[in-house]
Amino acid sequence: MPSSSGFTLIEVLVSLSILSIALVAVLHNALSVQDVFISTQSRERCAMLAEFKLNQSKILGVDNMVQGQGEFEHYPGFMWEVRIDPTRVQELTAITVTAYPKGGDRKAQGITLREYMYEPGRDTTQ
Repeated sequence: MPSSSGFTLIEVLVSLSILSIALVAVLHNALSVQDVFISTQSRERCAMLAEFKLNQSKILGVDNMVQGQGEFEHYPGFMWEVRIDPTRVQELTAITVTAYPKGGDRKAQGITLREYMYEPGRDTTQ
């Protein structure tokens, strides 16, 4: 019987098969992590833009706020929506700002912030 040092063809093929299965699993996990990163980055940008729009609305005051929706000027891939609602408490107004990716699901991908603005002397009751 000849003595050979090395691997047989079957051993090499089996080890390559195991290695390729492991590599597919690693690549799948890497792509999943990338998707989560992109989604998180988009939600973080929505949170920043919603806070920016809310602060902008607070600076203008309730009487000068623009209700409705639009696209962020410097972030064309993101939309905003501002709603101003009276409350049952006199002199208190609810401001709701939502920022979301353009073409995306507002509830699933967007961020909504609500703040109450107190303005003495202003009747805001429903």
